Amino acid sequence: MDIINQLESKSTGPQSIPVNLLKLIPDLILVPLCKIISNSFSTGIFPDALKISKVIPIHKGESTQVLNNYRPISLLSIFDKIIEKLMHKRLYSFLNEHNVLFRNQFGFRKNNSTSFALIQITERIKDTIDQKKYGCGIFIDLRKAFDTVNHEILLNKLQHYGIRGTALNWFQSYLSNRKQFVYHNGESSQLQCITSVVPQGSVLGPLLFLIYINDLPNISNVLEFFLFADDTNIYYEADSPKDLELIMNRELKKLRNWLIVNRLSLNIDKTNFIVFHPYNKPLKQSITLKINKKAILEKDHVKYLGILIDSTLTWRVHIENVSSKISRSIGLLYKIRPFVNTKLMKTLYYSLVYPHLIYAIEVWGSADDTHLNKLLILQKRTVRLITFSDKRLND
Repeated sequence: MDIINQLESKSTGPQSIPVNLLKLIPDLILVPLCKIISNSFSTGIFPDALKISKVIPIHKGESTQVLNNYRPISLLSIFDKIIEKLMHKRLYSFLNEHNVLFRNQFGFRKNNSTSFALIQITERIKDTIDQKKYGCGIFIDLRKAFDTVNHEILLNKLQHYGIRGTALNWFQSYLSNRKQFVYHNGESSQLQCITSVVPQGSVLGPLLFLIYINDLPNISNVLEFFLFADDTNIYYEADSPKDLELIMNRELKKLRNWLIVNRLSLNIDKTNFIVFHPYNKPLKQSITLKINKKAILEKDHVKYLGILIDSTLTWRVHIENVSSKISRSIGLLYKIRPFVNTKLMKTLYYSLVYPHLIYAIEVWGSADDTHLNKLLILQKRTVRLITFSDKRLND
């Protein structure tokens, strides 16, 4: 009943009823629903009728004739979500009780966020810079990671972590014989079988993916790993760039082997690395890192979990990016101000400006005043705009 009350009134997939209707008839449906779920858990069988996904392609932009310009949204039965939430609670509790999940895995976990992940990473980089050493961070991009999960490998990993017997049979049943169809412009395609992938739009999918990549950090005893679902950062520090290059290339061979064994592929074009160093100790020569004989692109800054991290942690590039976004929002506020009141202007401020200012400020908010002053000026301009104050006022 608690799960039903927490359900949101969003679109539902096949073999379902609207959430609003479900909440009106709990007394009629709870007993048979509980019996079905109990039978599912005790027999290790997931109902085939709830394994069907309705895929709706959402156009992202540009040509409507190019498939890559669409984002697939998978809708599952509301009853499937109820069953998955109950199993998710059990599985997550088991994993926490036995400390199964990697300590630096921040994605899809309670009491964790992108800010926690960014704090951990940047504090590690700060330690390197304070010790006058060089640090190398490789920002890994896995090609369609969620879509290439191998079911057999996933089940073997579940068994390794202690999910056995009827529970393992349930997950095998849950993953097997899944089907989907595409719904577009009022027409539905024929059902097609899904042979890999953690179910898109599911409750269990993200947690199962965490289990799938959980052993990645075991490939090396010298590298440090920071994971946020499939956004992976690999870090190593050394006294010289030459040592960085030697060790990192040696360890990247182990990463390549892990990817092959787990049937995952690296998007080498979107995988980058940065060499972090003290501001007064620049690199005298660049280093070359390769995986599978392909060079990884070196950059002076990369975007990771929504912020731009530069090689000396000055945050200049990130603050300039935030300033640019806020400036565009201020332009919109100027245009709309003659037609709205102060209350609505405040609402627009918290929608268009404030999120950019506050996101991960724990990480970059300690930047030098030279960079932060740009944001301070924009913030004052926004306040004057909202309060209809004279633009000549400084405060």
